[in-house]
Amino acid sequence: MDLLLIATPDGAEPGLSLLAEQAYRRGCTVVAVAPARSPLNDAVSASRGLFIPMATAPYDHDEPLAGAAPGVLWALLTPLLALLDRTGLLEAPPEAIDKVADRLDQIAERCGPAIVTYSNPAKTLASELAETLPVVWTEGTSAGPAGRRFAAALAELAGTPAGRRRPARGARRAQRTARRPARRRRRPRRLLPRPRRRTARPPRARGPPARPPQRRSHGRSQRP
Repeated sequence: MDLLLIATPDGAEPGLSLLAEQAYRRGCTVVAVAPARSPLNDAVSASRGLFIPMATAPYDHDEPLAGAAPGVLWALLTPLLALLDRTGLLEAPPEAIDKVADRLDQIAERCGPAIVTYSNPAKTLASELAETLPVVWTEGTSAGPAGRRFAAALAELAGTPAGRRRPARGARRAQRTARRPARRRRRPRRLLPRPRRRTARPPRARGPPARPPQRRSHGRSQRP
């Protein structure tokens, strides 16, 4: 391992500071995104790593941030995306990040508290989830983290526990089989095994086996 990425809205976890020190001793580069005034900042600076202060709103400087608070995810994820784009591990150009920010601003305007309920997706979802136990169903690799994030936000912000489920093993196998080309599909398994074919054997004779007849020579012997 050559690079260690740490992202946290707190920065006071003792395990993260110890992890940064151990990574430095083993020759690993440490990059951390956390609040500016945090013990993790001192640990990363002592290990000659790169520390990126987490961007916070003006009203969030003196208040502890929850892990699912609005804006925390993007405040931690955006610097990491910019860093990974510079290192070439993935493609996240500034233009794409700006488009994502504009899209989030549009969604925030649609879901604002001043928007009426019948045209506000957030208020409509809140009214549908009231007095219910929601189940977040995810399918696919990219949908799993989004489902966990949504379930954590419901539990931490709204106080609503949410169950998270993934398709069963048999359902995922059926989905993979359905996505294969027709020529690569295997035959379905039989519920009952095929009956074995038994070939008729000739009956065995009782008693000792009969000796084969011996041939007798009928030639005449020639005398000298």
